Amino acid sequence: MKKRPVLIKVLFLLILTLGLLRPLSAQKKVFGLLTYDMSIPFENTKDFSVAGFSWRGLSGQVRFFLKPKLSAGLYFGLQVFHGETMQTADINLKDKIPGAITGTQFRYINSIPIMLGINYHAGKDTGTQVFFGLNAGVFAVEEKIDIGIFSVDQFAWHFGLAPEIGVILPMGYNLSLTASVKYSYAFNAGTPLAGQSSNQSYLSLSIGLGYTYYFFPPF
Repeated sequence: MKKRPVLIKVLFLLILTLGLLRPLSAQKKVFGLLTYDMSIPFENTKDFSVAGFSWRGLSGQVRFFLKPKLSAGLYFGLQVFHGETMQTADINLKDKIPGAITGTQFRYINSIPIMLGINYHAGKDTGTQVFFGLNAGVFAVEEKIDIGIFSVDQFAWHFGLAPEIGVILPMGYNLSLTASVKYSYAFNAGTPLAGQSSNQSYLSLSIGLGYTYYFFPPF
């Protein structure tokens, strides 16, 4: 009769010990990242916005590690291109302002990527890492022209891709500095506000701060 309570205690201690000594391989990791983005526009993005460089950009990422070197997650951001010109603009949208407008114009492109991404990380988990990634999803793009008291704009959803390469430098306390280069390309969608194409493309240099969260899944 006395053996039964002893056996229960032994089993309880064994279960507790196994719970405290869970293998490190069961540990999961999530990486959060917030960056400041500077971008160079190309093709239609440059032609429409007449911007040479954009300092107005922010983006964020959340990556869940499927394997020690492979992560998948969400990428989102905002990049604003702004320029001033007096060149004539041929407006394509008949329900807006048909024909051409001339005068001092302030032009804007607001690009908002919302994408899923997959990344490969090279390097030690606790050391400097280089990563290669591909993001795919949609861009919400607004093109806008302000001239005097008049304004005309066009909004469209674009399918797009954004390959990326970068480096993660650990700082301690699960914090890290990051730097990356990303090329964003939004395919044609809808009628362009002005010009011959509605595609968008730009190259971004991103500098930011990351945080790594470690946890054990409940099962």
